[in-house]
Amino acid sequence: MNVSTSSTEAHYQGFSTEAHLLLPLLDTKKFSMDLDLGYRATNYENSASTPGLAEWASLKGLSTGFRFHFKYFFFGTDMSFLNGKHLISGTTSEINDYKINPIQAHAGIHIPVSPVLALALSYSNSVVKGKATVSSQDISVNEQLIMLRLQIDLGLGFFNAVSPKDSFQLSDDPAFY
Repeated sequence: MNVSTSSTEAHYQGFSTEAHLLLPLLDTKKFSMDLDLGYRATNYENSASTPGLAEWASLKGLSTGFRFHFKYFFFGTDMSFLNGKHLISGTTSEINDYKINPIQAHAGIHIPVSPVLALALSYSNSVVKGKATVSSQDISVNEQLIMLRLQIDLGLGFFNAVSPKDSFQLSDDPAFY
């Protein structure tokens, strides 16, 4: 993550954990479109932190959007509703709370391991512009995530509520996998 104002730029690195529920809206043998509901928790540390001055950022919240699959590739977009916290510790300390709503684009590849399990590698990017709360400067947050995902297909479709007997059944068609 990069945070920049007109006079400074800070670089952060960290880890993110996400959970997504994909609800199929359209599904053919080669293409599908899903409603994507997610939760994310991300923790960052400023890469220039020293023992005398350290900075951390934390983002947590929900997201919703659409994901499109074509064979082994996927792409999509979602909007997140994130609560953030920025901590500075050193000779002067600050704690800033904020809310941001980035629109995030993502793309990746998923590789089926079994009929219900797939590994996926994805890349996403979002840019959020706003005002810094302390200095009222224009601020830009550019976040890039590289994720290794484990995808489990429960066999439950969005419209299976109408026909629940179709849930949790594997396809008889070997080309499906």
